[in-house]
Amino acid sequence: MTRLARLQASIELELKTTTAKKKPAPAIDLADLGMTIRTTHCLRAEGIHTLRDIVSRKEIDLLKLPNFGRHCLNEVRAVLQERGYSIPIR
Repeated sequence: MTRLARLQASIELELKTTTAKKKPAPAIDLADLGMTIRTTHCLRAEGIHTLRDIVSRKEIDLLKLPNFGRHCLNEVRAVLQERGYSIPIR
């Protein structure tokens, strides 16, 4: 097996396991997630009110929100990671 074939097989296996592990995100309100007021207000202003709403967005889309920068994104990532969720990069 060539190096490229092994790498491709590894990536496919990783995709299968991460896809299989995905669970639906609960509709937990932003206020219950423990994020800062700035982050919460930025998300609510764009109609994002629950954990489920956050998980359905991509990082690039969140960064396009007014007043939502890297600091807010890192905070969202940390909160999601604590609960076993993540948001797609692109």
